[in-house]
Amino acid sequence: MRLAEKTIELTFCAQLAAHWAMSVFWFGLTQKQEARAGFDAAVRTGGRLFIFQFKASAKVIIGGRRFQAPHSQMTNLIERCRSPRSVFYVLPDLGTTLDIANDIDLLDRTWLLDADDLRDVDPPVTPWNTPRKNGAHYFDLAAPLVHIHDPLYEKKVFAASALPRLEESGLTSALLGEIGFDDFWSTRARFTGTVAALVVPQQGAATQGHLAGSDTTQEKTESDSHHKRAAEEDERDRSSSVSLARFKHLIEDAPDEELES
Repeated sequence: MRLAEKTIELTFCAQLAAHWAMSVFWFGLTQKQEARAGFDAAVRTGGRLFIFQFKASAKVIIGGRRFQAPHSQMTNLIERCRSPRSVFYVLPDLGTTLDIANDIDLLDRTWLLDADDLRDVDPPVTPWNTPRKNGAHYFDLAAPLVHIHDPLYEKKVFAASALPRLEESGLTSALLGEIGFDDFWSTRARFTGTVAALVVPQQGAATQGHLAGSDTTQEKTESDSHHKRAAEEDERDRSSSVSLARFKHLIEDAPDEELES
């Protein structure tokens, strides 16, 4: 029996949340909303919004498993791309109940096609170079590639299990080194969860004094003049740091999509 697209969608969402080992809230669309927005489900995690369009196919040809994707749907997905690896086609390399008889692990057999990689794909045509009547592309999955035609394009896909929950969040160790602890502490509130921690290597007494704050400074300085010099040094450090406004675009949440009618 052929697996319905809804079966793929429900199983994928459940297994991805289990893979991430966290509770997430999935947004699903009505048929009317899906027709307008071009996607099936979305989830926000780790400061990112991930959008998925699911495909199901039991048709296997010499070139791989064949899916169909309307060009109008592809255009809608591309319009929702705010950054790479945020909007995906979900292409499972299975299509019938026989395929899951001995293995129900969908995630390791599902591949993601980044919609941001499809900006150069033209509307589909026939071998006679006339517009295809149904307006749909053929996706022939032969992981780690998918061939899109016609005209023919070759795009890379990656395993769904490789999608991390904090992918490209922008909060890197190099960035933390630039912005300092104070800006990190104000920034961490933008990420999912209520607990935050920062582990840094010991870099000498100067670094320890900076992280310890004013208490350490008071222990090391006795006179008012020393306090004044320490304050001036702190001010220079803050001035030389990259401001929150300059790196905000690296960590900003993906814009909310309109999920309501």
